[in-house]
Amino acid sequence: MSHGSVSELTELEGVALSVVARSGTMTAYGVKEVLAGSPSRFWSGSAGAVYPLMKRLTKRGLLSPSDTATGRRAATTYTLSPDGQRALRAWLSDVDKAVDPGIDPLRFRLLYLSLLNENEKQQFISEVSQRLAEAMAAHPFPGGPDVFDNRNHQIWMKARRQAFEEAAKEL
Repeated sequence: MSHGSVSELTELEGVALSVVARSGTMTAYGVKEVLAGSPSRFWSGSAGAVYPLMKRLTKRGLLSPSDTATGRRAATTYTLSPDGQRALRAWLSDVDKAVDPGIDPLRFRLLYLSLLNENEKQQFISEVSQRLAEAMAAHPFPGGPDVFDNRNHQIWMKARRQAFEEAAKEL
């Protein structure tokens, strides 16, 4: 890669490149909307960072911009450059980053739940279990329950709920 190593991709950069690659071509607004619609507050909260991010990825040679018109407005659409494709493949297959536990507000709270009184602790456990059950049933991505993104979300939420309930038994 000509403008920095692949290992320098942040998670947000990797996600943005993935969103563009999946669609083939996309505007910064389109990437922002995908992130804003995420069931994760981490990604939906990152939506405002997309415009400067797309400029940085373009400057690094990872995105190729094209000026287009959408209705009466001028817009820039982006595709992955060859360097962007290489960076994305390397980021997607980076096992160390993929298995890193990352930021998990639920796991962190479990570590310190003993600081609550018994009623607060039981209320927290009950409410989290209910919310995880609701999240398991949700289909936050377009296309209905049979779309891979929604099936994957459901599997992930089920595993998260099972892990939470197993850990909560030890509290």
